[in-house]
Amino acid sequence: ANVIFTNSYLNSLKPGNYNVTFVFEKGKEVNKTLTIIAQDPPIVDKMTLDVEDDVKAGVGEEVLVPVTLSNFKGIDPIENYEFTVKYDSSKVEFVGVEGAGLTAAYGKLFQVKDQTAGSVKIQYLTEKDKQAISADGVICNLKFKAKSEGKAKVDLTGVTLSYFNSTT
Repeated sequence: ANVIFTNSYLNSLKPGNYNVTFVFEKGKEVNKTLTIIAQDPPIVDKMTLDVEDDVKAGVGEEVLVPVTLSNFKGIDPIENYEFTVKYDSSKVEFVGVEGAGLTAAYGKLFQVKDQTAGSVKIQYLTEKDKQAISADGVICNLKFKAKSEGKAKVDLTGVTLSYFNSTT
């Protein structure tokens, strides 16, 4: 005989041991211990989002700066994410964000929020499972226009990842 516990039922239980009694025939009971183990959240402490740090452009030219996800170890795919881009607004102007690599076909899913000189929040909001991210690779390109000569630092902060079964 098969006994099936639904995910919603198992998720409702706190970690620990539970005694479960199965009755298959009248008068014949089978006692088993069901152990619920808390699922570790997806491993994100080793996962990184990086911006390419050696992209060159002449003054007045637009340049694409790839954002790369490395060391993905999540159990569940990344459904949505957001991060804030900090940049030197005296050297570059933020133009936009494009799907690339893992999100190349889903550029319309990006949103630009809270844009100020030197800072912009980027969001990626999926609509379907197939748009989720479950591997290493380029997740978007940031588009900048060079305003003056010199090196412009670009950093990512405030990274939030949402998984199909949890949020980290």
